[in-house]
Amino acid sequence: MEYYEFFKESMLIGVPDFIPEAATEGEIRVLPTAFGLLKESLLNISSVKTGYVTCARLIYQKGQYKMHVYIGEAKRPPAWEECGWEPPAPQLPSLEVFPDSCTVEEFSRKVSSQHVIVAYGDHRQALEDLCGLLHIELL
Repeated sequence: MEYYEFFKESMLIGVPDFIPEAATEGEIRVLPTAFGLLKESLLNISSVKTGYVTCARLIYQKGQYKMHVYIGEAKRPPAWEECGWEPPAPQLPSLEVFPDSCTVEEFSRKVSSQHVIVAYGDHRQALEDLCGLLHIELL
């Protein structure tokens, strides 16, 4: 997924295309649309499962790999629109994540890219173990 907005206590993450079926709440829903340079395409507008999540991103910074990890509660987001869509803009698959292993301000100081991997559950220990074995700094 990718970050769309930071709020005081949460972050809005979403995606304008594919989400795995295992992350879909209910039926997979697609909408015919024009997207980018394509005159015709399909847009995923499925709902995303909520719950406790681990968000992680492997980065390469100053000659070293690092792993940015946090956990939190993922909830249904408020209605929102990505800029650039013709009205009415589609509701893209998304979550509002309330981190509890850091504050949004702390997170924003370490975020290194727009994209993040989301996994359901608390996977910090497994990531910490992996990073230790591979000598990757855990952020």
